[in-house]
Amino acid sequence: MKKTSLVILVAVAAIGCGRTPRSIAGSAVVSNTELDRATALRLAQQRGGGATTCPIAGQQPNVGQFVPAIQELTSAGVLVCQQLLIGQTCQTRNGEQIITTGRMTPTAVLGVTQLGPTSAQAILQLSFQAEPIYQQHRQALDLICGGDQSTKWNTSGTATFQRFDDGWRLQSMQ
Repeated sequence: MKKTSLVILVAVAAIGCGRTPRSIAGSAVVSNTELDRATALRLAQQRGGGATTCPIAGQQPNVGQFVPAIQELTSAGVLVCQQLLIGQTCQTRNGEQIITTGRMTPTAVLGVTQLGPTSAQAILQLSFQAEPIYQQHRQALDLICGGDQSTKWNTSGTATFQRFDDGWRLQSMQ
């Protein structure tokens, strides 16, 4: 029997068993039909949500409500600050000017629209998942960041998908 015949025979046998030739090689096969909500959610969750960040201004005033918040974050080692003549300059201990407070994670698909035979778009429900640093210093970070970080971000997003020969893939998420 020729090699070509053997490959065709294996493929026919695999299809007869409910498997595709791609699944024989061990790669997962995602639905090759219209995009359903469960597949859209699984693919979006695999990618993960976007980070929610709080900019730490280079100059923090040495007056009023910021003082206790800056002192708390400095004492905890979250911020490193230097005293200046008219205030102080602060950054994270890693030298960054932002603190990641959490992530917006996809929790549900509110709807799927087929844009064509090989493309689809889904509306996602997102929920805020706090980072441990935000959980520990929530009041101080909310004060410095200008509001409650858990409610400040969009609670819905859009994901775009494209269908390939092996199934649906997430192209973008906003």
